[in-house]
Amino acid sequence: MLSRKSLFLLSLLLLSLFSAKIYPYSILADADMHVEAEDKTTKIGHVELMTDMINTPTHYVKCVVMPGDLTNSGLNGSISLWPPLHPQFDEWGKFLTQWFNPLQNAGADIFVGKGNHDTDHEQAQFISVPEAIQNLYDNQDYYVRDILSNNGTKKAHIICCGLYPDAITRLWLSVILNSLKLVDGNLPVYIFFHYFLPDYWVNYDWMPAQDKEDFYNVIKDYNIKAIINGHIHTSYCGYWHNIPIIGVGGNYFAKIEHKTITNEFTVTFHKDRNTAARTWDDEFIDFS
Repeated sequence: MLSRKSLFLLSLLLLSLFSAKIYPYSILADADMHVEAEDKTTKIGHVELMTDMINTPTHYVKCVVMPGDLTNSGLNGSISLWPPLHPQFDEWGKFLTQWFNPLQNAGADIFVGKGNHDTDHEQAQFISVPEAIQNLYDNQDYYVRDILSNNGTKKAHIICCGLYPDAITRLWLSVILNSLKLVDGNLPVYIFFHYFLPDYWVNYDWMPAQDKEDFYNVIKDYNIKAIINGHIHTSYCGYWHNIPIIGVGGNYFAKIEHKTITNEFTVTFHKDRNTAARTWDDEFIDFS
């Protein structure tokens, strides 16, 4: 027979495991900050409210997802040959100071992806991304991470597909999704990348149609909870092949909450401390 002490410790263990299963978790998502040396970004109020949410236990924030265009030109100061001008061109440094460091210091995991403004500008191809950012994804454009409960139990998976899931990324993704399902069963999966999926803003659609369909064929048999995108400077939500899609390139960032005990999935959109939150219905676009 177990002693009282053993029963007490066993009860604590079971309670911890049960709590990890039932407590909800939240993801904050924002993109297209286009941080410039001149501080032109209009989204800096997001950081204050995100920090408030991370520091408030009842928001259950586990991570912040940022699908690209974090900077306007991918500059890190090395573009200037005259050292006194370096800070004026250090967009990555401004991103670290204004966004990355405050959110990470508040206690959230930060998952970032590259956008076309971070990588495709003529200047950016000669510049290295800061080590703090590289270390997040092992200097790869695509990677997978876990959302963990306070006791380390896996709650969901986060997958970054870089700019968009091209042929090489899709090959990697198919292997990753199969491996995750074999190891962790049917845990929810959240995928993020920069370009968006709906054929709605034709003039801004940079992801080829065939790539979109091939991507769907890779993910269709897995528990994809949502796909998060940036690029178009609009905050929106909707469905793509019956999968929730959430755009965070506009004036509002998204809070994505999954109540694990009821499997309820909610999305709200937020701007700053002084602006009322908006709901899924407020930002919904029918892409059918």
